[in-house]
Amino acid sequence: MSLLLLATVVFALTLMWGAWPRREPAGASSLPTLGSVPADHWRVLADKRVFFGHQSVGSNIIEGVRELAGEHSEIDLRIVETTDLDSVEGPGLFHGKIGRNTRPKSKFLAFRRTLEKSKKATVDIAMLKLCYIDIRWNSDVQETFEKYVSTMTDLQNSQKNTIYIHSTVPIESKNSSLKKTLKEAIKPLIGRPGVVDDNRRRQQYNQLIADTFGGTSIVFDIARYESTGPDGSVPYQRENGARIRLMDARYTDDGGHLNAQGRRRIAEQFLIHLAAAANQTHPAGRQQ
Repeated sequence: MSLLLLATVVFALTLMWGAWPRREPAGASSLPTLGSVPADHWRVLADKRVFFGHQSVGSNIIEGVRELAGEHSEIDLRIVETTDLDSVEGPGLFHGKIGRNTRPKSKFLAFRRTLEKSKKATVDIAMLKLCYIDIRWNSDVQETFEKYVSTMTDLQNSQKNTIYIHSTVPIESKNSSLKKTLKEAIKPLIGRPGVVDDNRRRQQYNQLIADTFGGTSIVFDIARYESTGPDGSVPYQRENGARIRLMDARYTDDGGHLNAQGRRRIAEQFLIHLAAAANQTHPAGRQQ
């Protein structure tokens, strides 16, 4: 091996080592399981009408819900993809893609229109989830959050019998592959924002969601669940004294979407939150 090639390899490995996330040890970050939900809570949920507005990560979650429901007979959910709530009668988990990625305001508008245009079919539980691509390093977090709050306030005023679950924004992983890790290590050297910059903004938005709704409403903290590994440990990058959470690389193949393990992990928490909302309780193991 030539000295130049050796130096290049050493330099690349040094960059990757510096970019590799640290991990908080397993501890208080363990999450509840489906077994923690009383059987009668699933029966109550089965009689509710639920609407879930999402995009691609939401589709991953729905796929995980189908898998888990197929393995747990106590979870009897009718799952229908539709944004026309009047077209389907009776209870069920209704879901659909709303708005456009990178344009969170379009999702707020589409979510509101979906619920308000329904004239004959009420919704018992509703949740809108943004995608990680909707909040980036250059996003105006405060403006986006204020638009979300005004949307939800208007909906709560017009549809008082609906329970709204508030979702944080998904985050990304840095080390889903060696190639991605190396690319992320190089970005700061050439002045380009990377995953940590994006996740910092998402963490700001998510903190606003937690601070505003965590005390009185159910918050589906998908960012927390994506960052909590199977052993309870949490990957993070320290920057300017702050800990920026990252998605556990075991839950994704491309850094952002959920793989088979990830979708089941997040779908389990999604179901637990739906059961809590249906029974007007709070999910076990939640963090304020």
